[in-house]
Amino acid sequence: MKIKNKIYFSIFAISIISATYVYKNIYELGLWSYKQRAFTYLQENILHVPFAESILESEIYRKKVNKNNTAPADILLFYQSLKDLHEIFETANLNYWLEGGTLLGALRHGGIIPWDDDVDVTMHMKDKAIFEALIPIFEQLGYKVIKAHVGFQIYNQATEDQKNGVRPAYMDVFLMEDDGKKLFYSLPEMQKSWPQRFSLDVMYPTKLVNFGAFKARIPNKPKVILDTFYGTSWGEIAYEGADHLENTKDNYKIFKLNQNDFKPAEPQGPLKNRVTPELIKKIALTISKIKK
Repeated sequence: MKIKNKIYFSIFAISIISATYVYKNIYELGLWSYKQRAFTYLQENILHVPFAESILESEIYRKKVNKNNTAPADILLFYQSLKDLHEIFETANLNYWLEGGTLLGALRHGGIIPWDDDVDVTMHMKDKAIFEALIPIFEQLGYKVIKAHVGFQIYNQATEDQKNGVRPAYMDVFLMEDDGKKLFYSLPEMQKSWPQRFSLDVMYPTKLVNFGAFKARIPNKPKVILDTFYGTSWGEIAYEGADHLENTKDNYKIFKLNQNDFKPAEPQGPLKNRVTPELIKKIALTISKIKK
């Protein structure tokens, strides 16, 4: 009887292991499916530049050639997304500034951190209605805007995989507000995670800096913000943490930067000028309707 129970248990254990292996492979194929569509869209509709013969090569770059860095196809999409947002906001006279790891990348690398996997920006809560009115402009460029715990999330619709539930966080738009003296994060969930408050002169006036092949806005005193969130050694060390693309949890590891680590993520282009004169007219019309 004991021998039979052992046999049954062994069969059950093997079945569980086999099912887990099959599920894992199906899930990874799902990720590749999403990557393939995103990569194809990137090539055919936005950038028209081939990085690799297939998205599998991009995955090999990410996972085997340089497992710590984000794949080139994703990096170029991040640059293009931020460039589009910057030009839409500037046209609408809507203020914003780089946030989190993207701000850190601007000061330390002059662009996206090679191992970063999303873009972070912040805007004031008072401009929320204007931003929402501009959502159709983003949609015309192939983006989808949804509400998120930080405020909003903007991602290219080509990267959405309804079947496999894959939606990488390409751009987070944080919301902040002020009490006349201090700026703080607006949404309750963000206030729990980041309760810090900053003097208005830390954020304003925002200023333009080079970010890869274009310019982007940063706070007036960015080092105050970086010191607050990353400590005063952010220019010498880095943190390897959560992976948005692979949906892993925070498991921070600290490592010291070497000379090559300070270079911005590549490729930085070519990027397209997608905010055309026609789109600029639509933005102006949208803003005029809001102000009436």
